[in-house]
Parts: sequence; structure tokens; C-alpha cells
Amino acid sequence: MDEMVLAALAKWPNVPDVYGWLKLDGRGDWLILDSRVSHAGLSEFMHRNVGVDERGACFVQNGPQRVFYQYATAPCVVSWQAATWQARPQFDLSCGIDHAWWVDEGALYLGFGQTLAAVDDRDLPLLLGCLYHADGRPLDDWPQAGAQFIVANQHVPLEVISRTDLLHRYQLCINPDAQQSTDCVLGQSR
Repeated sequence: MDEMVLAALAKWPNVPDVYGWLKLDGRGDWLILDSRVSHAGLSEFMHRNVGVDERGACFVQNGPQRVFYQYATAPCVVSWQAATWQARPQFDLSCGIDHAWWVDEGALYLGFGQTLAAVDDRDLPLLLGCLYHADGRPLDDWPQAGAQFIVANQHVPLEVISRTDLLHRYQLCINPDAQQSTDCVLGQSR
């Protein structure tokens, strides 16, 4: 997080949280009250100052205030650029990919340690060529048991799963709600 954000947290530790007006779309762009954030500086500030609380709810730390966000696919969206993963928002991907999932609605998700990321749909045509059968043949049909995702010399297992089950595995809350902030269940809100 930015130094100015950490300083504001120390100075004003008890500022109320904000719910219900910030979203991250499936391409990693911010929406405030369903309007795309077009100011590059604001968007980059928000991308740098993210976190996940003990409930699995994601937030932007805006000075002393946590602004919880809903997301269309995952808390983080990655794209493959110049032979490296770019994350929006900026979660730590330094541990590398440890798992890949093909979800029921036709999307690719990657696990980077404790971070779950959805692959930007614009990168799917390229990355679908990185899916292989267990015996090394390119995957030309629906992913099956034993399939692999191979990119940049990393070989990780590919599993078919529902998005709800995947969010449960990562203990993530899609839609935090102020009225039920202590009752945010995995993969959904009550």
C-alpha cells in the first residue's frame, strides 16, 4: 500500500467502512456506481491499495477508509503481456502459478498462492493453446481429468470446476454487505 495510505490509517484508525458502490469488472477495470473510472491516476491508486479481510471480502484502502468492492469474476484479473502476468488490481503474483481451473461458464482462472485471478477474456484465444492432456497432446476438447496448463515453462494441473466451488476453495466473498458484514459467506453474500 502507498505510504500516504498507511499514514492516514495510523492517524485515523476508526473511519467507517464503505459498501455497495465499488466494483471490479471482468477485465480489471473499476466501476463507481456502475460508471467506469476513467481517470488513470485514480484507477492506478485503487489498483495499488487493495486487500482482503478475514472474511474473504476485498477492499480498496482509501486513506483511512476501507471501500469494499464486488467483482465480476475474481478479486484480481490477470493478462499475459510481454511473457509475464500483469495483475489488476496489484495482488502479489511472485510465487507463480500453482493451479489452473476451467470454470463452467467458459473462463480460465489461475491460483498464485493465496491469490485467485481470472484471466482477462481477451487473452483466452492465446492461452487456450496452453492447455494440454496429461500425455502432452494439445487439448482440443473440453478439459478433462489430468489436463495441464503450460505457460512460460510452468506446468500446473488444470481442473474443471464451478465458479462457486472455486470461490469456496479460496474462501472469498463476492459481495460484501454492510448490514451483514460479519455474515459474509464463502462465494456469496447472505
